[in-house]
Amino acid sequence: GLAGEAIPLSARILAVADAFSAITTDRPYRKGRTRDEALAVLQAGAGKQWDAQCVEALCQILRKQQNDKQNKPVQTRWRNKVANL
Repeated sequence: GLAGEAIPLSARILAVADAFSAITTDRPYRKGRTRDEALAVLQAGAGKQWDAQCVEALCQILRKQQNDKQNKPVQTRWRNKVANL
């Protein structure tokens, strides 16, 4: 199978986004975790389970969103940040 940079960037981005969504979404068997808890899980797996640059990009975007409190959609900032990788 593919590993590291051989995995298409779009797939690496989707893996991080999917994991963040899965961690923060309520499930029938557990309550969704907070944004900070989800980021801690992603950071713990950065470079192992998820692409480290994609995890860092998401962390930066969410921190900026929290600081700026903009109404701009997260997806737009995510796309712009990842485009600069």
